[in-house]
Amino acid sequence: MKEPVSKNGIESLLKAPLKVLVFDTLDSTNAYAKSALKDGENEDFLVVSRAQTAGRGRFERKFYSPKDSGVYFSLVVTPKTREEIAFYTPICAIATADAVRSVCGKNALVKWVNDVYVDDKKCSGILCEATSSKNGEIDKVVMGIGVNLYEKDGGFDEEIKDKACAVADGVENAANRIVAAIVNEIRELIENLDKEYIVAKYRRLSMLIGKKIEVCKDENSAVEAVAVDIDENCGLIVRYGDGKEENLRIGEVKILC
Repeated sequence: MKEPVSKNGIESLLKAPLKVLVFDTLDSTNAYAKSALKDGENEDFLVVSRAQTAGRGRFERKFYSPKDSGVYFSLVVTPKTREEIAFYTPICAIATADAVRSVCGKNALVKWVNDVYVDDKKCSGILCEATSSKNGEIDKVVMGIGVNLYEKDGGFDEEIKDKACAVADGVENAANRIVAAIVNEIRELIENLDKEYIVAKYRRLSMLIGKKIEVCKDENSAVEAVAVDIDENCGLIVRYGDGKEENLRIGEVKILC
């Protein structure tokens, strides 16, 4: 049943209290969250929208966000240490993959660094953005997550129809359950931060290890390599054709085979 996301529906499933805001439409949940912080919001909170008119991912790419076809939300958290921030995107990826597995019964895997895939098609994107206090220190992190639950009437847009998938057909109350499951796990992983556990789980969920890939450090470059492993900071270890290895911290990769 395609039950839309709701404030009461999410709050009833959260394990710990959290301010929840739900809108019919926003330009971007990340943009709303950052604006609220700029206007003086101090507490952690969750902002959810049933649709986005300007959803975006890395490199300012458009994120598919039609009304009630997915869940689109941003969780604002307060880091305890600067060091833990490096693990926030992997934490989001782990939590999202786990939610897709537990709620929808799909074999969700993580594509470094911030996408979740099912059957080699993307079902979720993640964009974490930090905000700074007046003294320049990072004081909040906005974790933006979108998950494709259903195809809209007419299917996915032409440019993504062969790359994207939906995961919740036939799943009861999927929208509220997915959001709550992701938020609950993110907060638990941060509260009980165990870097070794996070790295091990991120490695187990990786869909890249052993595969031929293209490494793209910007949108205008691509170098072939093999994905070798995940390192102790959730970076991707790659080996190039000349045998040289590199621990990637930035950029993205494309799977060749």
